[in-house]
Amino acid sequence: MPFFEKSKTLRKIKEKIRGVKRIKGDPLEGERAMASDFFERCKIFNTTVDTLSRIMEQLASANNELMESAKSFFPDENPYAPIRLTMSEALDHLKTTIRGRGSNLEG
Repeated sequence: MPFFEKSKTLRKIKEKIRGVKRIKGDPLEGERAMASDFFERCKIFNTTVDTLSRIMEQLASANNELMESAKSFFPDENPYAPIRLTMSEALDHLKTTIRGRGSNLEG
């Protein structure tokens, strides 16, 4: 009997590194392959949702940075300064929408 088979802890470590042994004539081999594929896709989907959620949060927090930089283009005495207010309102609405829907993305 190999050394790994004697120790339960070492056997578990080996299985994590190599994977479990394939059973000859396994009647559930197809289902196991489908389940493995499904869980891999779930991991990819979860990573994608996490990335999207982070991006949306960054977009929602961009309002302050954009408005500060817009002040240099449209100072308060500039006749086009109301554009800055309109942009700020639109970005606030976007932020509210993103944060409101963000909870739907979190699993």
